[in-house]
Amino acid sequence: MAQPAGQALRIAERRLDQEGGGQEKQIGLEPHSGRHDPRRIWTVPERAGVRRMIRHGGDLSRLRRRFPDAPEPLIDLSTGINPFSYPVPAIPDTAYTRLPEQAQIRRLKEAAAGAYGVRDPELVAVAAGTQLFISALPRILPAAQVSVLAPTYGEHAAVWSAAGAAVLEGAGPEVLHSGSVAVLCNPNNPDGRRLDAAAIETLQSQRARRGGRLIVDEAFAEFGDAHLSVAPAVPLPGLIVLRSFGKAYGLAGVRLGFLIAERGIVER
Repeated sequence: MAQPAGQALRIAERRLDQEGGGQEKQIGLEPHSGRHDPRRIWTVPERAGVRRMIRHGGDLSRLRRRFPDAPEPLIDLSTGINPFSYPVPAIPDTAYTRLPEQAQIRRLKEAAAGAYGVRDPELVAVAAGTQLFISALPRILPAAQVSVLAPTYGEHAAVWSAAGAAVLEGAGPEVLHSGSVAVLCNPNNPDGRRLDAAAIETLQSQRARRGGRLIVDEAFAEFGDAHLSVAPAVPLPGLIVLRSFGKAYGLAGVRLGFLIAERGIVER
């Protein structure tokens, strides 16, 4: 008899844990000064082609099963999603049965460009959530070395590591000078750290001189200062900005995300 998908996934995860699959080696770095460097390099998972999925959210249904007498409503504080959703007008039934048309996608890109201060809608790509872009970028822009300002959203390091890149994680912004691709969440999740937009633009201008690219995940930009975003700086060479619709607007179920970059990257 076929097993339910959830049960099969749990069995597979237990087997991976037992076999040590998906675990990553941690290698300490020693800088030229001879002092210990707290940065870390994560290598490709030992079992090639296998990547443990990172669990996101508090899984309220699981908590309800474990604590059936807990008072309702349960509140998931792990997602950073605005609990006060933007009011949505009535949706016609035809919206559920028709495929998106190019004219509609164009209007969506124009709306996103206006909201994020992007000068040209053709610098905007649309997908069913920014996670699709995060997963696709290692294939679009292959890199041998990638730096990530950490601790941060775990999928960034995970997808690049699974693609074969050596991922350097560091707690200080100086780590972003390393690697052919650098990744920054601004404001950062989970600690709320933020970098000034002008400083980020200066950083990428320096990286671009040697062909470097910078991915700035602005999933929580609406919760920061008005001038925090670097989206208006696009098409600064090598700058890639990710924007999430679900967090600030409280509509994560819509699954809508945007990538803002040079036309050459958007067209890929």
